[in-house]
Order: sequence, then C-alpha cells, then structure tokens
Amino acid sequence: MFNLAKALFRTFLFVSISTGLCAQTDSLLLIDQVEGIKIQPSVNTGYSYLSSDQIATSIVTLSRNDFNKGNIYNPWQLIQGRVPGLSITRVGNNPNADFDVRMRGLSTINSDATPLIVIDGVAGMDINQLDPNDVASITILKDAAVAAIYGTRAATGVVIFNTLKKGSLNGVTDISIGSYVGVDNYVLPNIRNLTANEYIARGGTDYGANTDWIEEVTETAISKAANASVGGAFGNAHFRASANWRSNQGIVEGVENERLNTRLSLGHSLVNGRLRVNASAAVNSSEYSDKASDIFTYAMIYNPTAPVYAYDRLAEVGPYFQQDLYDFYNPIALRDQQLFGGKREDLLVSFRGEFDLFHNLTTSLVYTQNSASSLYGQFYSLKDFQIGSFSQGIAKRTTDDQRNEVFTGTLRYIEQLNAQIGVQALLGVERQVRGNEGFGAEVRQFLFDANTWNNLGAGAIRDGANTDVYSYKSEDVLNSVFAQVNLNFNDTYYLGATLRSDSYSGFGANNKTGYFPSISAAIELTNLFDLSNTDQLKLRASYGVNGGLPDRPDLSLGLYENGPKKDLDLDPNTTDDVIVEPVQTTNPNPELKWEERREFNLGLDFSFANSKLTGSLDIYNRTIKDGIGRLVMPIGTPNEFIPGQFNSASATWANIFDFKSGGFEAMISYNKAQLGPVQWTTSINFAAYQETRIESMKTENGTGYDFIRSGYRFVGSSAPPLIEHREGQAFGNIWGPRFVGVDDNGNAIHEPVNTTNTDEYSIIGNALPKGQLGWYNQFELKHWTLSFFFRGTFGHDLVNTFRNLYENEHQFSNTWNSIVTDKDLGLTSAPVFSDLYVEDASYLRLDNLQLAYDFQLDNEWMPKLRLYFAAQNLFTITNYAGVDSEVRWYNAWPSPNLREDTLAPGIERRSTYFPTRTFLIGFEIGLK
Repeated sequence: MFNLAKALFRTFLFVSISTGLCAQTDSLLLIDQVEGIKIQPSVNTGYSYLSSDQIATSIVTLSRNDFNKGNIYNPWQLIQGRVPGLSITRVGNNPNADFDVRMRGLSTINSDATPLIVIDGVAGMDINQLDPNDVASITILKDAAVAAIYGTRAATGVVIFNTLKKGSLNGVTDISIGSYVGVDNYVLPNIRNLTANEYIARGGTDYGANTDWIEEVTETAISKAANASVGGAFGNAHFRASANWRSNQGIVEGVENERLNTRLSLGHSLVNGRLRVNASAAVNSSEYSDKASDIFTYAMIYNPTAPVYAYDRLAEVGPYFQQDLYDFYNPIALRDQQLFGGKREDLLVSFRGEFDLFHNLTTSLVYTQNSASSLYGQFYSLKDFQIGSFSQGIAKRTTDDQRNEVFTGTLRYIEQLNAQIGVQALLGVERQVRGNEGFGAEVRQFLFDANTWNNLGAGAIRDGANTDVYSYKSEDVLNSVFAQVNLNFNDTYYLGATLRSDSYSGFGANNKTGYFPSISAAIELTNLFDLSNTDQLKLRASYGVNGGLPDRPDLSLGLYENGPKKDLDLDPNTTDDVIVEPVQTTNPNPELKWEERREFNLGLDFSFANSKLTGSLDIYNRTIKDGIGRLVMPIGTPNEFIPGQFNSASATWANIFDFKSGGFEAMISYNKAQLGPVQWTTSINFAAYQETRIESMKTENGTGYDFIRSGYRFVGSSAPPLIEHREGQAFGNIWGPRFVGVDDNGNAIHEPVNTTNTDEYSIIGNALPKGQLGWYNQFELKHWTLSFFFRGTFGHDLVNTFRNLYENEHQFSNTWNSIVTDKDLGLTSAPVFSDLYVEDASYLRLDNLQLAYDFQLDNEWMPKLRLYFAAQNLFTITNYAGVDSEVRWYNAWPSPNLREDTLAPGIERRSTYFPTRTFLIGFEIGLK
C-alpha cells in the first residue's frame, strides 16, 4: 500500500514538473528531495520530458553552469567541445562567419549538415534569433532513436535550446546587469613569411621598402558586450525581459558585427493551475561589415620590399603601390577599395497553451512565427586593381526575406498504472510552412568612386559581365503526425518507442511521405544486483530511423534557369527585339526521396559515491541510405525515373549513394573533490570515429562526376583535383603523388615520376577526424573560482596550400614572398602537389580560461557582484605548419560570397582568416 501511494505521489510530482514548472522555470534540471523520494532531473526529449533515470537513448543536457566562458556571442560557443561527438568548428576568427556543426561526424553530403535547432520546443529555428545570455539549458539528442520524433529533419541530429523565462519565485523582481570588454590579436605559431632582408637574399625583386604586410593589415580588435534583464513571478503570473548588445571587431579594419537581441516572455496560470499560457517575442537586429578574405592571402605572399603607397599612380590605381603581375594585389588596397556588408532583422513570436483535461491527460497548442529580412551589399572601387578596375567599378545590392510558421498540437498522457508500471504517451500533429523570397541587382562602370552600393543607378552598364538582375520566391510545406510512448517497469526496466510520419512538398511526386520509427530500452542494474557504492548503472540500447531534407524544395522538378539573351523578331517594325531564353538545367525525378539515417546505439550510464563520479559510454553504428547527389546524364538518353521519357538536360538530382560510419563516445565527471581548502570539479569527454566508408554510388546512365571528384585545383597549378571519392573507400580521401626525396640540384623526386598521371596516384591522407577531446576543470577557493577548458581534435589531415605554393626556393620568389616553416627541405623546383604538403593537423588547444571573484555583500538589494578575467585560445599544441589546424569539413572558395564544396574537405585555403587570442574583463551584478 505504501509503495502504491509512493508511486502515485511520485507520478503526481512528475506530472506537475513536466507539464507546469518545466514550461516556466529557468532550468529544466530540477532536483529535490521530498519525503525521501528523489525527483530526478527532468530532461527534454523533444516534445515532452522524461526524468533522467528513464532515459533509454543518448541525450546530453548542459545547464548554465556547464557553459563555456569568455567572448561568447554565438550560442554554439556555449557548448563547443563540451559534448562528445558534437563537432563545433570555425576556421580563424571572423566575427561574421558561421560555425560549422556536425553531429557524430558526416551525416549527409548535399543537405544542410547543421543539426535541427529547436528553441523552446519549436523546431526549425535559426540560431541567430538567440542570444547566449538568454539560454537556460541546451539538450543534445544524439542518437537516431531519440531524434526520430523529428522525422525528416533529424538526420543531422537535434539540439534543443531552452531560454530563461523568469526570475525568482518569491514575488521579488530580479534584475541582472553585466558587461565586458575584450581585445583580440592574431596568432600564427608555426608559419611565417620572409622579412624584407631575407627576401632580397633569396633573390626577390627589391622595391626599396621594408613592409610587414601582416602587421599592416591586422590590428587589435575590440569586443564589447552589455546585457540587462528583469524578471519575476507574482501569484500565478511570471515574466522576463532582456536586452543584449554586442559589438565584435575583426582583426582587419572594417570587419565588425554589431547586434542587439531583445526578448520578452510572459506566462500565466489559470483555472486553479490547470490552464497555463505563455507568450514570448524576440526582436533581433544586426549590422555587419566585412572584407575579402583574400587580404590574408596577400598579406602572407606580397613582396615585403614593396611600399604600401605609391602616389605616382594615383589616377590609375589610387594611392596604393600596385604592379601588373599575376596574382599580385596590395592587401591594404583590397581592404580599402572593396566593401561588403549588410544588416538583418529577425522577429520571433510564440504562443503556447496547456490544459490539463484530467490529472493525467494534458493537451497543448503551440503557434510560432519567425521572420528574417536581410539586406546585403558589395562594392568594388573603379580603382580596385583586383576586380573593380576592369569594370570601372562594380556595385551590388540584394535582399532576402524568410518566413517560418509552425503549428503544433499534442496530447500527453501520464499515468502510474499500478505500483510497478508507469506509462507516458504522446500524440501530436504539426504543420510547418517556410517561405523565401528576394531580389538583387548588380551594375558596373561608374563615373565617380562613391565607395558604396547605395546608388546603383549611377552604374552606366547593366548588362553583360559583372552585372545581374534577378528575383526569386519559394515555399515548402511539411505536414506531420507523431506518437511516442515510454514505459517504466518498477523503476528498473524502461521501454520507449516513437513513430513519425512526414509529408514534404519538396520530395518527388511518388515519395511525398516518409515514416520514421524508433525503439529504445534500458535496464537499471543496481536494482537487480547488490552493487555497493553504486548509485546508477544503467544499460541501454536503441535503434532509430531519421530523414534528411534536400537543399531546396524544387530538386525533384525539371528546373529551368535564365539563359543567354537571344535576338528574336517579335515586331517587324523594330530591329532590337531581345528575349531571355530559358534553359533547362536538370531533369525531373518523381522518385526523389529523403536521405535516411539508420542508427543503432548501445550505452551505459553510471554514477558512484553519491554522484561524485558520473558518466556515460556510447557505441553506435550508422548507415546513411539514399544520399542525394547530382548525376550527370547525357541528353537524349532515357530518363530512368520516368519510363518513356528522355533526358532533356545534362543532370538529374537523385538518391545515388549510401555510406556507413560509427564511433565510440565517453563522458566522465568527478564533482567537487576536496583538495584541502580547494574544491575541484573535472569533466572529460572523448569521441572516436570510424572512417566514413562509401558503400555504394549510383552511376548508371551517367558518370556521377559531381560526386566522385571535387573541382578544386591550386591557383597556377595544372594538377588534377585533390579529393576523390570512390565506391568502397573512405570519404574524404586525399589523392596524389608521393614525395620520395630531393636530388642534388634541389629538385623534388616523386612517385609516380609523371605527377599528372592520376591512374598511379595513391591515397596520401584523409580529411575527416578520427577523434575529439574536451577536458574541463574548475577550482573553487572561498570567493575565487578558476576554470579552464582544453579542446582537441585528432587524426585529420590538411592540405597546406601555402607550403605547396610558396615554400620552395624557386623563381616565384622573385615575385611572391616565401613561407618559412620547420618542414622546409630547401627545394628549388617548381611547386608540385604531393604528400609532402599533406600534414597531420591534430591539435590540443587551451580554448578558454576564466578567473572570477564573487563578492559577499551584506545587503539584500544587491546579492550578487562578480568580477572576472577570461582568455580564449591561449595556446595550441600541434605539428601542423599552416594557419589554422581546425578541421575543414568542406572547401570554401576565396570570394566575398563563399562557395561551399562539400566534396572537398581538408583543404586549407590561402585566404584562411587568421585565428586570434582573446583577453577580456567583465562584471555581473544581481539586484532585487
């Protein structure tokens, strides 16, 4: 009888937490002790919550105390390196660049690789709508079983951001204020270029100056942030309002990002707590300016004897020293004569209502709408020696408007059927509509340099090269039905299952709907065996299927694009009739379907010594089926996807490849170990990846060329592409000749001797990492707190383009500067790509450090005052002799609008933005 009452009481508490408090509190980690019953942390599993002891899948939740410290202006930085298997990278430190996020390595080739972002329960959100200061907790749904509840959008994983919604519960309004200021400087530990004297000694052309171009183009960048929030709860209502302002400069003058994020959340409980309503709104505004990344290329290789300015050519190229040589551009001129930038406005509104139909049955309705409006511009001066001067100046302006509406309805049932069996079930429907539209115009030939894009009408030529005018609009719809059930048998055996059906407008006509099931099970071994000093030892297993959406909603159609202009006699009375002829670029494919991730996960969760030592282990195996790729199809051949029709275009989007991967993950923490007067908390996470192997690749009726080989080549090099993918081999393999040695004349010896004979190439490296590591430590002594975090990635290779092109003592030295590293072998022959320039880029980095002091103030109105000092990227241990040893998951081409090539990972472009080291000081104040 007591056990039944205890179970019912526990169920009642869990219902209250999961349906009420969890929707309102600042943290989803609720731990309490009521009459000897331990209420486990409540974990967000997608559309509902489970107590942590019932979890049978791979989930990681981090609260505010777990987040990274420092100059954090993007929410991804909060958990960078903190979760095994979640890779969050950004090459260099351009404040305008996005982070590249990968869950458990490679999950897709053509669709967006970033995990699905869920903000306060609403899927498909944009990370730019969220400020790090507003994040209460982050939950990562890692394996396919737990992510299957999100169906076609979950193949790349799911990350759930929960925001702060109110202050204290005691009727007192909480006010918090914070600010910091920081400085950034570039870091190049293992690579440098020649000084002017060294360059002259090597036979370089002497223009008479002594210029350190890296010092000329870089500066100390200033980062500033200020935030304020007010929140509280009074009676049955709660609120929170926040404003966060940030300004981050880059280390190149003119690179800056300024952002203002505001958020308001209101909630109220009615009908004796049975009805709960919440409304929130976020308005975000950002403005940025940028410079071409080519500045870093020429800062490394421009002649160090050249002066910055040469006023004798003022009328021709402005005041800058320029020479009419191939690939030779003054980086200061690029900085001043090219301009890129824009602004973005985001609006997010959300309404949520929950009603307890019965004590064990709750229904909820959620409506969310978010919109984003972007305005972008680029300008090349008519004296810009690289691009603008050939067109007498170029200006471009583009707009892009995005809209996303999500409606979700759920019915949740929680019941303790008897003393041993508890059940939680969920049934839901969802509809998501996304729209995207915009236009742009580009003109050339200006009479005067306006240094702006705000008067396109001043461009005299609006037709031909370096001109454009276009507009576009698209919309897609995703309709879904999903169900989930979780069973608890005597707090020892746990079983879960989900099923989601998605119908997506962007799939082929014959494959609009997909079904995504999962099943999971766990057993708590401490309830079966006498394990002394063991709090938890839970073994779990799961299997699930997820989908991946295509890049665009129209790939299954026969696409037409604007072709060249064509003379056509439409009116016999005129002679200048011209039309734009449409050109078909792809064939239709009604069989196009979702990419599919099938994953099996086996895990172990453990806790010892009253939760002093905790952790988890996971091993997984995944198969990616029906990956979407672009097949090259000969025009006139039969269309295999539409019997009786023929290909009228040279390409078709189709499901063409399968690949497999797997890995191992571990996460171990020791909490508050007592070292004399010091408390030490440490946590380490590790992930090991199996190679991603291409199981099959469809090439029937075509070559599949766009998938098999990348299109990358070195500037000035006739070598074939570097990255090649073949069926039965690992993804990301780097191919090329092998370096054998140096002959007596300083010439490189290669195997094969004919270095352009691709048939004799061998695999000389692989771009994908084999493992990653994160190690966090915190020491507390009275009012002082010291924390630091190491992050590392291992086993990935990078192609060092600077070494390949500029390390040799060749005649090129007479034009370009040379690169100096400890790997220089004194070669004098012309650059030839080989394994000599493919390097192991493994690294271990002291990613961030913080020293804080908390003042103990003897007053009620200001209970918190914290001062802190923080640093980021203090040092990196690596043998890589390039600019940045970070993983390259794709190839970014060096242009103002970066072109991504997912088929060519592992290449360090010459235009890599320099990494930086950051130091900052700040404060936090709490008021009541």
